[in-house]
Amino acid sequence: MINTLAQHRQNEDREGFFAVLNEFLPKLKKYVANRLRTAVRKGWVPRGMYDPMDIVDEVYLEVYEQFDDSVTPEKLRVLIFRLADQKLEAIIEHERAHMKDLSIEALAAKELKELEEHITADAEGEVVFVEDLDDISYHQDDYKPKVYLLDEGFEEELVEVLDLPREILGDREKRQILAQTYQNLPTLSRIILDLRTRGGLVIKEIAEVRGMAVDDVEKVMAAIKDRFHRALGLK
Repeated sequence: MINTLAQHRQNEDREGFFAVLNEFLPKLKKYVANRLRTAVRKGWVPRGMYDPMDIVDEVYLEVYEQFDDSVTPEKLRVLIFRLADQKLEAIIEHERAHMKDLSIEALAAKELKELEEHITADAEGEVVFVEDLDDISYHQDDYKPKVYLLDEGFEEELVEVLDLPREILGDREKRQILAQTYQNLPTLSRIILDLRTRGGLVIKEIAEVRGMAVDDVEKVMAAIKDRFHRALGLK
């Protein structure tokens, strides 16, 4: 692989270079997509603003520009995921800062609205104050719990990595617990788990991508495993 990449780089054949890097594409795209999906659900990134493949393309271009033929395939994989990780962190940081600014404006608008007396018509045509529409009878659907399930491929990866019994994949209630536990993980824990599952990286590679000690990554993974086992009633 490295010799082929070096040849494409020497010939300034970017398309050929990228085609070789596509060996990493399935896992890389899954990892990037998962991080973006989580950021959207957390309200950190606007829905539909970022395409995982655009980020992958940026990573490929940076690898092309930085390529050193002394790198090993293992180090190349770490570099690719580190660059993706850095780009995702930059996007999330930028969007969260932007949304924080917007939230201040939204709060000011909300307070101004509360100072004004508005009236509207309810479903039956009766004129009511806007404040009265905040009654729970007008928003019953807002309080229905939203239950998410993870995609089946991701569920299987979690079962394998976390040493969970495969029987839970046939139990909808257990699958809901699996999804809820994943969604409630602290940010760093979820990133490490995504790198291990979606990215297919081993502990040492995750440590290099995140700039952490191997021992610390192992401790986080052990804590994640314990959390899932307890949530599913396995401990």
